[in-house]
Amino acid sequence: MALKLNKYTNIKKAVNEENIDVFYTSDMKDELELFEKMNLDVFSREIARRFSKFNSNYKKIINDHAKKNNLENIAILAAHTKKIKGNWFYFNEDAGSPIQEWIDKVDGKYGCLIIYLCNSEKDELFSEKSPLFILSRKERETLV
Repeated sequence: MALKLNKYTNIKKAVNEENIDVFYTSDMKDELELFEKMNLDVFSREIARRFSKFNSNYKKIINDHAKKNNLENIAILAAHTKKIKGNWFYFNEDAGSPIQEWIDKVDGKYGCLIIYLCNSEKDELFSEKSPLFILSRKERETLV
């Protein structure tokens, strides 16, 4: 049984924006102070906006792939993680679920998946339909 995640949708406010669904654990809610709608709005827009600035090709890749596959919007997973027996899990207190299961569940439903995790290893997660971007520690520190 998958660990229950909180979900918040930031509805686009401009024509050139996309809706952003943020999936997060209660631990991350506390750590990132995502207690109010405004904080969730700022977090989600800043992750999406700043992430696309790390490499100007990201936005083009995302847009081209999304159009080709009729995908829209962005999903962000924000959670603490831990590697257990070679697999990455997101967790909340003592409960956890495989990150790859979350990716598999949302893959093909979004134009882009952004993984905002602690202790992530980029080469161990994958998607088949939605572009998947995993933020490095350096990228995460500059975002929030």
